[in-house]
Amino acid sequence: MGPKIGAVIEFLEGGGAEGIITDRSHLAQALAGTAGTRIVPR
Repeated sequence: MGPKIGAVIEFLEGGGAEGIITDRSHLAQALAGTAGTRIVPR
């Protein structure tokens, strides 16, 4: 999972508001806030 976290951190440092890590089968649930890992800047 390390490369995924690194990519989200880079995205957030570039101005992104939120990153979500999930798999395709849980994409709809992740977007609804009920699955996946959400990462936000401090």
